[in-house]
Parts: sequence; structure tokens; C-alpha cells
Amino acid sequence: MLTFTKSEDGRYINISNVMRIELNSQELPIKLFNYVSSLHNFTLLSYEYRHNNLSTLTIHYYDTSYSLNYTHDDKNSPFYHCNTPKWYMLCRLFDGHDLHLEIFDMRNNRLTGRRPFNEEVPDILNYLYTYDDAGFPLICKRERNGVVDGIIQYTYVKK
Repeated sequence: MLTFTKSEDGRYINISNVMRIELNSQELPIKLFNYVSSLHNFTLLSYEYRHNNLSTLTIHYYDTSYSLNYTHDDKNSPFYHCNTPKWYMLCRLFDGHDLHLEIFDMRNNRLTGRRPFNEEVPDILNYLYTYDDAGFPLICKRERNGVVDGIIQYTYVKK
């Protein structure tokens, strides 16, 4: 079971003394640190935002790092009205699913992503949506280098 403890100044979330998240003034995650003794305070992930959307995710691995860059549409994301703290959503998303980062955009829906695992042949991601009348996505198809490799279907419950 994971435990979450917020620092007194509100800038950090400690996760079961294994990881730590640094937050910006809007409580959006900007860094994820590993607390494993051999990697103490090793930055695993860095986040940058544009208009409350995740624009760049940088993955750090020892002396190497690479960035994933994203663009977004102007429609509301499935989590537009979500009041769950974004740092908590981040903690719960590391569950081994390849599509886990697709739902982390706060305001709008992701359109493109570029993963430069190999600079000569980058991984190009495109996201294709079917929207409801209110502009929220119903279906998201993710294409990796022109081939559909993931589909998310959204269901909304009105209160």
C-alpha cells in the first residue's frame, strides 16, 4: 500500500519513502525523484506544461535523458472537470499500461507526440479522437508511426 505525505511547505509529496514528487505553484508535478539508496534523489522524470497541458516529459536514466514532446487540441480532456490532485493521478498511473500517460493531460487532448528513442528514426505518435456534442472525447485511437496501437474509450457519468 502506498502512503502519501505532503511536505509542510506543500512543494513535495513523499510516496512511501520510495519516491518524491516536486510540485509547482499550481500543484502540478514538475519532477519525480527516486529514493532508492543507490539512486538517492535521482530524478526519474521531469514535466513541463503549456496552458495546463503536459508539453514535455523528460525521462532521465543515469547519464542519459530523452524528452517526449506533445501538442494538444482545443477541446476539453476527459479530466477537464476532475478535482483529483494531479500529483495523485500521476502516482496512480504507473501501473504498467502503455497508454498511462494519455490521460495525464489536464485541459485539452493530446494530438501528437514525438519520442526520440532513436534520433534517426523517431517514434511518432498521433492521437485521433471522436468527440461528443459537448466537445469531450468518446474514443481516442493512438497511432505509432502510422499504425493504430491503442484505443481508449471514454464513458462519462453525469451527476
